[in-house]
Amino acid sequence: GRDKRIQAVCHFYVAHPGCEVRLVMLTGGVAEYHDGRVWHVPKLDLMAGLREVLERGELGIARGMGEGDRLVEELMNVKVGVRKSGRVRVGADGCGEHDDLVIAVALAVWAARKGRVRERVGRLFW
Repeated sequence: GRDKRIQAVCHFYVAHPGCEVRLVMLTGGVAEYHDGRVWHVPKLDLMAGLREVLERGELGIARGMGEGDRLVEELMNVKVGVRKSGRVRVGADGCGEHDDLVIAVALAVWAARKGRVRERVGRLFW
């Protein structure tokens, strides 16, 4: 499960020297900030950034792409709602639903908007 995913990410960064690693903590807060080590990014902002590039046609999902169907399914399951406490909830809606791929793509979009990735990749298009 989760340990295997963490190992896969760690393996990727070890196997690809020169990749910039940014530690990101998704929060329920209202403002993004960097504490010198970790970026604290509101999940709502992260998802809004993804929605924006999708709506503008700056990011597409190619037919036949590995996990593309699953990504589309996860995108369809992402909802924004308000809990009884008044806090906004963003994520997969329903028991057993996942949004891991959506978050991964949203983090890539967020990193590209920060600048350094955009210089090397140009326009993101899957």
